[in-house]
Amino acid sequence: MTVDSRITIIDAIQDSQLIGDEISEAQEMCLRVLYGLPLNPKQVDLYNELAGKPPGTPYEPQDYREGTFVIGRRGGKSDKLAANTAIYEGCFRDHSPFLSPGETGMVLCLSQTLRTKIVFNYILAKLQRSPILSGMIAKETAEEIHLTNGIIIACYPCSFKAIRGLTVVCSINDEVAFWQIEGVNPDREVMTAIRPAMVTIPHAKLIKISSPYAKAGEIWEDYRRREERSDVLVIQAPTVLMNPSAAEHVERERGRDPENALREYDAIFAEGLETFLPSEAVDACVREGETEDLPRLARYRYFSATDAAFVKDRFTFCVAHTEERKKAVVDVLRGWERTQEKGPVDLEEVAAEIARLAKEYRTHHVVGDQYAAEPLRQALRRHGTQFRETYRMARDMRTKDHTFKGTERVRAYITLRQAIIKGLVSLPDHKQLLKELKALEMRRTGGGGVQIGHPRHGGHTDDFADVVALAVAQTLHRPYDSPEAEEYAREEEERRAFYEENAGKFIIDFAEIERKLEIQNRRDLRSGRFRQGRGW
Repeated sequence: MTVDSRITIIDAIQDSQLIGDEISEAQEMCLRVLYGLPLNPKQVDLYNELAGKPPGTPYEPQDYREGTFVIGRRGGKSDKLAANTAIYEGCFRDHSPFLSPGETGMVLCLSQTLRTKIVFNYILAKLQRSPILSGMIAKETAEEIHLTNGIIIACYPCSFKAIRGLTVVCSINDEVAFWQIEGVNPDREVMTAIRPAMVTIPHAKLIKISSPYAKAGEIWEDYRRREERSDVLVIQAPTVLMNPSAAEHVERERGRDPENALREYDAIFAEGLETFLPSEAVDACVREGETEDLPRLARYRYFSATDAAFVKDRFTFCVAHTEERKKAVVDVLRGWERTQEKGPVDLEEVAAEIARLAKEYRTHHVVGDQYAAEPLRQALRRHGTQFRETYRMARDMRTKDHTFKGTERVRAYITLRQAIIKGLVSLPDHKQLLKELKALEMRRTGGGGVQIGHPRHGGHTDDFADVVALAVAQTLHRPYDSPEAEEYAREEEERRAFYEENAGKFIIDFAEIERKLEIQNRRDLRSGRFRQGRGW
């Protein structure tokens, strides 16, 4: 079965025998401009406003090869724009003159994994309800709709690897600003892979549709350069213009959270939000293929950190050291999380494992934040290991205690960032850690401060990133080797052996033991002997 290729996209959408959909005036204007169709005077004014052109600019129809639509939430991006365009490209445009015998043209709808089914369902439902287009469905699979004209409409997760070898007649990319694969926004890699797949199709289209997020990535670059490039259509439209029926809801949300409404509904890019770590810099620090713990080397001193969690997040632990050329090396990375069978994380079980690793690598103590600090302190003490909520960095190790919260947490992360960019960190090939590091964001607060953490969308966490930042902050810039190192190691071994032997007897008198060790440390410092903080 075939349909008339002379039908415009607007005719196809509004004809009840074809797509049979209702679209707003702004949605119609967007599609008209994309395909170079005529506009009435009201639509010309709307186009100039949403395309950032001066009022009164004459409209010059152009069949755009690329279009970027920055639209507020609930503005009809997936349903009215993406799904209708995919159906029109698959069913109405004639791509056969540019396809070789046996070659299949693909209409690709790419989005994050959870959204692929949403767009697919929109497309399939519109085709099935159409008296005419339903006859063009030759076969359905979980991700693809095979049409009788040889075109396949496919809804895939956003991955540049899946595109290689395909002939793409149209690529519709949904919510591009929020694409995440293993913590990396792959928008640039995907677009780079799509363009060669469209080379042999003269009228192929590359369409990017998204609500705005940070000032980074393909969507932002298109928006930033829209006055420079006449070959790319860029439209920025708030929710209320695209979908007037949402006006009441938008105003209610604006009263609840004005700042969030600017981005979500007014389609304004977020200020003060940027990616914290360049993904290529993180990749350059990875020991590719190495996932096992590194063996302890006697000439180095090791430091450990933990981030406690029991229900929602992971309970994590890290050991690191500094080697030659002041390079921080992450030796051990562990994580525990609740399971359906066992329930929340078992503190005693985790404490036993942490204590075992701390003893194996002869770390002085385990550092963590203040969450569940006292239960964790008691649990580690029962296994002969000390827990602290403070640590000292090399530059001020004798003068200032740091805690992993607020500005001190930011400082630890800044230290990690500087080291990663300079290539002064060695990371294991740990999938979750790399995902978290690449997804970290830096937000500038209203008072001039900075917050560093995981994105607030997509279910991200930063549990492994936290312990690595805390361990590296202790480790970097420390003397990695010195004449005193062997003597220090011997004394540490003697102390640890004594403590392990008497841990069960002196739990009540632990404070007294600490006090005596502190006095001894102060004597050693006055005498010029090397000491690493207090205790062990």
